[in-house]
Amino acid sequence: MLAIVMQKDLLKHALSRLPVPRNDYEIVVPDSEFNVDSSAAEEDFIPDQADVEANREAELRAKSECAKSSVMMLLAVDFCLMHILH
Repeated sequence: MLAIVMQKDLLKHALSRLPVPRNDYEIVVPDSEFNVDSSAAEEDFIPDQADVEANREAELRAKSECAKSSVMMLLAVDFCLMHILH
């Protein structure tokens, strides 16, 4: 127990001899960075490639579904006309 107390006192004495820390840092941010025009920010915006590809695939799927439904509608009309004419 006495050895622990002596070690603590020795550590306190050693730490007290260290110089006082100087944390005199000041972070300065120019105001102009916060007043950026939204139009300029949109011009510099580059979309993520994964988002671009996902949007392209979604558009192709939508066009494909539209084309399929159009073909099915034409087939139904053709089928009805064939029954009426025969």
